[in-house]
Amino acid sequence: MDEIDNDAEAARRAALCGLQLRALVRDHLGLTDVPDSQPFGLGAGLVIDGTAWVLVDGAATAACGPSLAWALRQGARALGVVASSDGATLTRQAAYFDLPVSVWRPVERDLVGVEAAPLPSPPALPSRPEELRSLIVEAGAEPVVE
Repeated sequence: MDEIDNDAEAARRAALCGLQLRALVRDHLGLTDVPDSQPFGLGAGLVIDGTAWVLVDGAATAACGPSLAWALRQGARALGVVASSDGATLTRQAAYFDLPVSVWRPVERDLVGVEAAPLPSPPALPSRPEELRSLIVEAGAEPVVE
C-alpha cells in the first residue's frame, strides 16, 4: 500500500511541477499557449522553439547533468533551468558546457536570472605539514615541499 501511495504522490508532484513550469514559462516568454510538460526525473520539462525548460523540484545542486541530458535527448539547442534553490552553483557548473544554459529563480510569477556563484575557497593547508611527513613516507611516497 505504501508503494501505491508513493507512486500517487510522485505523480501528483510531477503534475504540479508541470503546471508551475508551464505558467512560469508562458508568462516569462509572453506566450498565450505553452505545450504540455513531460515528466523529468527531478521535476518537469517542456520544449519551446528549440529551448528545453526544466523545473527542478528541490535543490538544484545535482541537477546540471540530468537537465543537460534531458535537453539533449529532446534535441534542444538551449536550456532554461528553473530552480528555487542552489541556482548560483548550477549557473557556475553550466558555464562549462557547449549548450547555452540559463538558470532562473521563480519569484512569484516571474523568472529572475541567477548569477553564477564564485568557486569555493580551497581548504586551508594543515598548519604543520611536517606532522604528515611520516605518514606520507610510510605510504611509500616522497614528500615535496613547495
